[in-house]
Amino acid sequence: MRLYHGSRERFPIGFVLKPHLPKLEPEEAAVEKVLEHVRAHDRRFVCSLPRSKSVYLVDTPDVDLIERAGGRATHVYEVDATCVEKNDAHWWAEILSNGAYDYTAGAATFQQLLGWTHKYGLSYWLGRASDRPLWEYRARSAHVVAVVR
Repeated sequence: MRLYHGSRERFPIGFVLKPHLPKLEPEEAAVEKVLEHVRAHDRRFVCSLPRSKSVYLVDTPDVDLIERAGGRATHVYEVDATCVEKNDAHWWAEILSNGAYDYTAGAATFQQLLGWTHKYGLSYWLGRASDRPLWEYRARSAHVVAVVR
């Protein structure tokens, strides 16, 4: 399967992409906290790759898709990655729109946020497709094999 990574940075062929932690807005950090809680507390997902230790990829070099999935498309690379996990990022957006703002504004506790959004976290980690899937692929690392853009 061909996978692609978008970045603001220019990388040479052969470069190994590693995870990095971007600066997140408070509501984005709340979404990540929900997803990590679900992953870490459900035995089915304990061996799943944490999002914070992931390189994010998509299955097309389409610039619009890369940006919708949260990437930057100044430069687009075809990559080779192993042990890849596939999840629908739409569930991430559902957590954001169903409580993350209330939590970060102090209008809800984390337990309330988790109660409202746990089902979305489960769907994410189970790899279920939403009615509008936005597939993201995650790996521990990826090797640049070609420059697409």
